[in-house]
Amino acid sequence: MSSFILAVKFLDDVYFDNSFYAKIGGIGHEEMNKLEMEFAVLMDFNFYTTEANFKEYFIQLYRHYKSGIEKASEEPAVGSPRQNGRSSGSETQQMAASWPRIEEEEEESHMQNC
Repeated sequence: MSSFILAVKFLDDVYFDNSFYAKIGGIGHEEMNKLEMEFAVLMDFNFYTTEANFKEYFIQLYRHYKSGIEKASEEPAVGSPRQNGRSSGSETQQMAASWPRIEEEEEESHMQNC
């Protein structure tokens, strides 16, 4: 939650105050302020990231997302007790199809750096 708030404040000129985000997060306003300050200190108040760093984390996030899709497609059909309200494998696969071809871009980038 703190990282999201600080990212919004860093990137946007207009944003909600911490009491709004605290309410959404289910915590008190003072606790939200403490968490935000603690995170900012841990980040040494440096919220900038390079394009390469961003892409690396994006790729990691994509791989994590993709592994979840593969697990979801192996689960029983919708309506089964194990589904727990998650989308069906086919819906998840359709979502995955809309993602960019990260692996191809990663390979191209790696080849350019060699």
